[in-house]
Amino acid sequence: MAAARILNDTSAPDYFIYERQDLANVSRDGVCGVKFVDGTLDYYTRSFANEQEAESEGYTVTHGEKCGICSELKILAAWLVHTDLTTPVRKCSAMNWIPGYMEECMRRLGFTDSCAKLWKDNARWTAKHCGAVCMKSWIFGEQYTSGNRTLNECLECDERNSGPILKAFSGRTRRNSGIITAINRTDNEMYYPKHKYFNFIRQ
Repeated sequence: MAAARILNDTSAPDYFIYERQDLANVSRDGVCGVKFVDGTLDYYTRSFANEQEAESEGYTVTHGEKCGICSELKILAAWLVHTDLTTPVRKCSAMNWIPGYMEECMRRLGFTDSCAKLWKDNARWTAKHCGAVCMKSWIFGEQYTSGNRTLNECLECDERNSGPILKAFSGRTRRNSGIITAINRTDNEMYYPKHKYFNFIRQ
């Protein structure tokens, strides 16, 4: 999947994404589909209302909710390798004040430049609104979730304050891609695509 090449424009906006608070409540309902160009590893992504509509157009669903900047298969491949992104991304964001550091750190995790930019903006916003509770969480080594799958105070703050805008731009999340991570989620938070792509490439 990492070798596949998207043909859509996935450029990140040149502004701080959290300036767009108007997008926090915009519906992301639907699915994101992938369709390969015959005989190649080049592909397009496109948003659809549901799985049936995507499949009728020859697309296979890659994640729940509409497509976005992080919908590339390269991102999916990276996230399947790094099932705990919270720890490495936290280390990247700790040096976010150094120009270019976080983007390079995220690229080493397999992120594209555009998706890394979104996550950098997310880290900056979370530090502003959740810095104190997250520092406490890190110092005391809190578990990500409790026994009843309730998020710790840091992650809950991040999801409430930063999550809606990040998802509005990114499209793909680990949850809507069906990826089981170190953060223990409930089934009703997950969407499980089949991730069967390469039968769509005709040789």
